[in-house]
Amino acid sequence: MVDLYLDKLAYAVKNADRLIHQAFLEFPFKKDLPESMWRKLVFDSFVLHPAGREICCCLTNADFMFGHFIECRWDYGWKLLSVWYC
Repeated sequence: MVDLYLDKLAYAVKNADRLIHQAFLEFPFKKDLPESMWRKLVFDSFVLHPAGREICCCLTNADFMFGHFIECRWDYGWKLLSVWYC
């Protein structure tokens, strides 16, 4: 499980810009946020959910989100499953 986590985390680090942009395109409230704000988002958490075979993470930026997060879920093949604002 540790090797799987490290493999998925390494992929996310290498492809962070693409994954964050993919989330932006599916974000239900994207019309309310300029893309320039999305370019400043960072991974705040990164969790594997083995039972669901999902990768879950939160994106944030303390400069403009004030403790809120954008929750993203991908399957193990990096197909985006959902994006939501928390």
